[in-house]
Amino acid sequence: MQLNISISLWNYIHYFPLRRGGTSFALDRGLDSLAKVVDEVAAAGYGVELWPKWASWEWASPAREALVSQQFDLYAEEHRPRLAQILRGVRSSWHTGGDNTIESYHRQIDTVAQVGSQVLVVHAANLSLDGPDPNFDFAAQVLEYARQNNVKIALENASEGEQEEDPELWNLSILQRALARFADLGICLDTTHVQKFKRFPLKEYVDRLQDRICHLHISDALGDDVGIGRLHTMPGTGKIPAADWRYLLDALEEVDFQGDAVLEIKPLTPVRIAQQTDEFFATVAQSAGVMG
Repeated sequence: MQLNISISLWNYIHYFPLRRGGTSFALDRGLDSLAKVVDEVAAAGYGVELWPKWASWEWASPAREALVSQQFDLYAEEHRPRLAQILRGVRSSWHTGGDNTIESYHRQIDTVAQVGSQVLVVHAANLSLDGPDPNFDFAAQVLEYARQNNVKIALENASEGEQEEDPELWNLSILQRALARFADLGICLDTTHVQKFKRFPLKEYVDRLQDRICHLHISDALGDDVGIGRLHTMPGTGKIPAADWRYLLDALEEVDFQGDAVLEIKPLTPVRIAQQTDEFFATVAQSAGVMG
């Protein structure tokens, strides 16, 4: 098994405000600032997961009294040549923009394929796979287009269905229903979403989804009904038991997992978080007897 640690650009959205007055990367040069971040991450040995928007921050006055941001739609066609340059030689995956039309999915899948990435993470609602009447035809069209472009769709466990009374509409059931319908649909297992909604323990998610897990979103959680920062902490610092982390690593070892473990964690600095997470998993793996 190879647990490839990647850093989500989502982390940088939360990292920058805590570093006002100075950062470890340039944020005022548009996609050049993104290139600097990717270079820093890659130099440390990690991959990246891109979000649809990239904010380039600029000082609003020469006196550096206030900040404004310019957002770049990274799925825009005009950015693909530059993104392909930025991501050359770097492990990369993408998170959906949340749109749910065939045209928007073509745009996203085209971007993922043309910049050299292979995985697009989506939520069930993005594919109209939630609720009592899923639109399997819509999902089938998206999956077919992804297949034609050698892009893997990874369905993430999230909030869909968790407020329903009918257990058949809870998120884990939604995922299993979708997997039964589509043989080439993968799973992105998000550990914090498991911890937050608590319909099932992590062990049950792993047992039911193990063979289809192709991607991970990794973070810990300090509680249930808490702010986003307390739901996205470094593994080993929250409420997810060490035994659950060991169980997950053992299960991934059984299926020879080769995908990315993408960190969605708020500050410290993203690279330092990745290094500490590497150390944590090495300790867990040693105690579990996995990962060589």
